[in-house]
Amino acid sequence: MNSDDILVVIVYSDESRAQTAHERLAALTVESLIEVEVAASLTKDMRGRIKQHQSRGQMGMRARFGRHNHPDDMDRTLQEIADSLDPGAAALCLLVRSVTPEKVVPELSKYGGAILKTSLPPDREQLLKDAFAQQLSAQEISAELNH
Repeated sequence: MNSDDILVVIVYSDESRAQTAHERLAALTVESLIEVEVAASLTKDMRGRIKQHQSRGQMGMRARFGRHNHPDDMDRTLQEIADSLDPGAAALCLLVRSVTPEKVVPELSKYGGAILKTSLPPDREQLLKDAFAQQLSAQEISAELNH
């Protein structure tokens, strides 16, 4: 993980919502509102089995993260994410290089996700969690960022 990359893990109640959010993320990438180094999703089936789905053409989350960190750190992070998922739920795991948060957060939060984990400083992580939970508008997010 590049020191500028931001880890963001968003949990969705089901795989369908995560997939829809992932598709919207792809559109936001085309619109140059977010640059994602890696996007992967983890799903937990009703039997509790975890499956990782990797976006095409991108290096694996574990490999990318492990390049600059101890590989056990990513294994531990992925296990924490997997353990937190309820059966049938899914997590969208992102390594974000750059983002226009006031444009991207409202678009991704409308699918009902919740921020599970980030590599942001605690105050910024809380702002992101609040923005998702409250489905803040672009103007509200911009005001909070400039606060």
